[in-house]
Amino acid sequence: MDIRELITFTKIVQTGTFAKAAETLNYAPSTVTAQIKSLEKEFGVLFERNSFGVSLTPRGQAILPLANQILEINTSMQEIVQDETKICGPLRVGSVETLCVHVLPHVLRHFQKYYPSVEFSVEIASSSELHKMLLSHQVDLILTLEEPQNSDILCCGWSRQEEIVAVVSENHPLAKEAIYEPAELIQYPLVLSEKGCSYRQYLLSWFQMEHLQPNVFLEVGNTEMIKNFILSGFAVGYLPRFAIRQELQERKIVPLAVKNLESSMASQLLYLKATPLTPAMKKMISIMHDEAQV
Repeated sequence: MDIRELITFTKIVQTGTFAKAAETLNYAPSTVTAQIKSLEKEFGVLFERNSFGVSLTPRGQAILPLANQILEINTSMQEIVQDETKICGPLRVGSVETLCVHVLPHVLRHFQKYYPSVEFSVEIASSSELHKMLLSHQVDLILTLEEPQNSDILCCGWSRQEEIVAVVSENHPLAKEAIYEPAELIQYPLVLSEKGCSYRQYLLSWFQMEHLQPNVFLEVGNTEMIKNFILSGFAVGYLPRFAIRQELQERKIVPLAVKNLESSMASQLLYLKATPLTPAMKKMISIMHDEAQV
């Protein structure tokens, strides 16, 4: 058994075909075939071929978690003898817009300071789209804002509960110390985040349960633009508290107390269980724990 054979084995599982694994690893297809034949000679048949590509045999399913453990141990051993400042290579992160604006800059500044050879790329999308990107291996890690994930195929490297609040500007008619009925909200224009946003969907579902039709004025996938419409004085917004922390402290934006409207979501850094963590991914998770404060 060879570490390179195990890497090829897990890459085939990730990509679904020998050909895609060869392309990803920059191997000739014959090299991939030879490596798997070598593994199968030692451990038995690992893959079943079908019209869609390949799938794991029961023997392959038993081997996979052990292969991932071996690769993680190998990576950890390499880190011990490697100067941490030499951690390099690409790190692809997907993030929802709100967390990308308010959390990632500080985290990535810290990362770049200590690990300047890591090449970052950041993709912004809704939580639902980020999950698709992770499953198709377009990104290595995703930073989502949604209900806590409990999945057989995902691992959570970092999480934090976030309060989502209905808000208005300090000059809005609802900016009083009062507890409002849900029906009072629909008397004013509502500015929402884009479709696919988890807390947007929660709010619309809440209105539906209250048998109310909200007065949606605008839907936009930019938190700063939403804040500007709220600050203009005529619109009601619904945003994570961390995204409006400064405006709340300065009392430019005021949270509303609304009957039956209580919401929290989880900020989460997720990755696939089947994907061995690279040194850069491990450092990203560690820095999120240390530096992701707002």
